[in-house]
Amino acid sequence: MKKKLLLLLLLLFPLHIQASTITKERTTENNYGVNKKWKITESNKNNILKTPYIDANEKIYDFSDILTDSDENEIYNKMQNFIEKTNMDIVFVSTSIPHTYEEAESTAEEYAADFYDYNDFGINFDYYSGVLLLRNTYEEDPYFNVYTFGKAQIYFDYDRCEEMLDTIYPYFKNSNYVNGLNLFIDKFTTYYEEGIPHSMEDYKLNEN
Repeated sequence: MKKKLLLLLLLLFPLHIQASTITKERTTENNYGVNKKWKITESNKNNILKTPYIDANEKIYDFSDILTDSDENEIYNKMQNFIEKTNMDIVFVSTSIPHTYEEAESTAEEYAADFYDYNDFGINFDYYSGVLLLRNTYEEDPYFNVYTFGKAQIYFDYDRCEEMLDTIYPYFKNSNYVNGLNLFIDKFTTYYEEGIPHSMEDYKLNEN
């Protein structure tokens, strides 16, 4: 009943949230901002410290300033509908990460995984489930990709992710980000409604 009331309120009175680029400081081992299952070790501490520490409630982190305030409000409210329907998190990040052409994919993947893992995304959902769309606006070689976590890996397999990326490519190429992001959310909502694809029916998640 509470969930239905929340959804009704969002539809009648959309929230107006401006995406923040404010980050907090990860200062000590007691304040690294890592509230999930990750154990802080010498091997991951540097990655944790260099990962932006943000408010996971905002969902949009436009460090490259490619969205207007009205764009952010529109996308944020649509994200809330996606979360309510799928019980998965959804995140958009724009930033500029220098890389060589050969390193574009690996650089973006590491950044996206750290950003999702070392903040509170998916923390209220089974297996920390969610999706993150990253737009790297590095001028010499701009790049974008989608990353899935937890149950999202089952619903949004490789083929579905590639189809979605092909769909939004012309919009991102022409800097029409608001329409591209709307299509991204619409596509993934449709995929969820269609159920788990045949390619993933036998896939089992590991809680450990």
